[in-house]
Amino acid sequence: LVEPGAIIVNGEPVEYGVPFGARARLIMLHLQSRAIQTNSREVELGASMFDWMRRMGVTNGGKTYAQVQEQAFRISACRLTIGWQGDTGAQGFRQENIIQGMLLLPPAEQGQPRLWNDTVEITESFFDALKKHPVPISERAIKMLSEASSALDVYIWLSYRLYNLKK
Repeated sequence: LVEPGAIIVNGEPVEYGVPFGARARLIMLHLQSRAIQTNSREVELGASMFDWMRRMGVTNGGKTYAQVQEQAFRISACRLTIGWQGDTGAQGFRQENIIQGMLLLPPAEQGQPRLWNDTVEITESFFDALKKHPVPISERAIKMLSEASSALDVYIWLSYRLYNLKK
């Protein structure tokens, strides 16, 4: 179950809906890939994310930037509830977030480089799950599917499934 949530923006709580679409999936793939590559729960956004999205064929103009930022806020605000039922009839659930915190810096003065980039910190439980169950993906395949949410879903599912097959 994915639920919408709220985060503080400019000192005020802002409610965001559920993340959706190809942009949200690309953001999640970037966060997961960078966390595993750097072995860190803190993931740089800004230059590194937009560079990666540009490599995936996503232009980084005004409308796209706004879409990406909106989906990043939705991912940051949403809550997940994972439920299960075992063979014995026992059932349970666990509530999780993906993002533990976010640092968004004000824009730099014109002509001045920024000393730091925007960052997010993924939750420890999400990071641990990523490390325990990594899934190798092809950037080339992601680039070819970057505009198709369903195709990205099927590709990731197949990558996970094939990577974990024993025979």
